[in-house]
Amino acid sequence: MRRKKVARTPSMTSPAGNRFRSLEDAELERLAAIGQLATIVARQVWNPLTSLALSVDVLARRTEDPGTLATLSKIDTERRRVADLLKDFLEFAELRPPRKEALDLREVVQSAISVNRTFLKPGVDLRVTIGRRTPSRVHADLVQIQKALSSVIRNAFDVTQQGSVTIRLQRERNRWSVVVRDSGPRLSAEERVQLFEPRFGGRSARDRIGLELYFGKIMIEAHGGGIQVDSLPGRTALTLWLPASRRGNRPRP
Repeated sequence: MRRKKVARTPSMTSPAGNRFRSLEDAELERLAAIGQLATIVARQVWNPLTSLALSVDVLARRTEDPGTLATLSKIDTERRRVADLLKDFLEFAELRPPRKEALDLREVVQSAISVNRTFLKPGVDLRVTIGRRTPSRVHADLVQIQKALSSVIRNAFDVTQQGSVTIRLQRERNRWSVVVRDSGPRLSAEERVQLFEPRFGGRSARDRIGLELYFGKIMIEAHGGGIQVDSLPGRTALTLWLPASRRGNRPRP
């Protein structure tokens, strides 16, 4: 009985397939080298930026000319914009895998609210519901989850000019969800997608927050969770969720 010949694909056996794999490996190595070089350059730029900040401060103290002060203010604004860009790039380039530990999500939510409370505009009502009796147990990286929550809360504070921001922690089957609802303008379908896209180098606070949301989404998904957006006229809700810890896992003291 004759054996059937098995077709061998070039990617598996032929010199052409080996060449393709070599090209892919070479491209990956090149991209990795570019990433390392970009990180080194970004770190090196910090020193000139620090020197520039000191020089602008000294010159501003030595002059009372309005035109000169205005020019120095513009220089410092651009200097801070570049510094923020570098900070965002380095945070993205050095994003580490999560170091998970048992947490009570109630404490993380309270901490994220406290960090961003100064961005809440006068006259905007803040309503927080997180519960007091049942610990909201998750197994997660404290720093990364707090950053992700901060990005969502900061976004709500930024877009709400009047009305209210509500933050609710709730259990949904096998996960915990933090729902942050604002009274800002409705987001179109395109805007909902763009909300989590990286916008390096943006001049506005909106671009800055968009970049923070991008990082937050990556960190939440690394924990097996997610962020979803629902938007209606006069109301937009961002829901961040994480898998709940199994019974018996105690929160960090």
